[in-house]
Amino acid sequence: MVPRLFTQCLIVMMRDPGVGVYVPATYVLMDSKQQDAYWNALNYVIVQTGRLLEPATVTCDFEHGLMNAITEQFPLVKIVGCLFHWKQALRRKMVELRIARPQISAVLRPGVIDVLTIIPVDQIADKGIRFVRAQMDETGNKTKWDAFWRYFRKTWMTSYGADLWNVNSMTESGIDLQNRTTTR
Repeated sequence: MVPRLFTQCLIVMMRDPGVGVYVPATYVLMDSKQQDAYWNALNYVIVQTGRLLEPATVTCDFEHGLMNAITEQFPLVKIVGCLFHWKQALRRKMVELRIARPQISAVLRPGVIDVLTIIPVDQIADKGIRFVRAQMDETGNKTKWDAFWRYFRKTWMTSYGADLWNVNSMTESGIDLQNRTTTR
């Protein structure tokens, strides 16, 4: 919750190498979710830190305005979409399509749909989705699941691109993934 007049709280966390954990470094109360507002908020943080920020990776929600502002402020950064928010968006779509709750719970269990985040990107559309569907019971909801997978391909494979939420290349590059954040 944020105070009235604000739409959200942007929290910037940084890794403390001394103890190896991520800590909140600063927060910005936002009154807009527009790209220019994110750009201004990030610019403020950059200026206040003496222009010393050079992140290798940034983990954030799937907001185009935020991701564009991050890329403008840090052109060399690798953006990684927050996997919690990825799964939350998938669940919301399943609920919107009125897929049976037990089927939603089953596909969101560890080791089912989240497998798509760790397999090679070139295997997601064919082998990955086929694997997930084989783990599921689509009884009575096949048409709805077909609609979900069309949405998945359009939104998560095309619009955002799998490189944003699939961490396979990062693990192969030796970047540790801990607590939904990345370390180098």
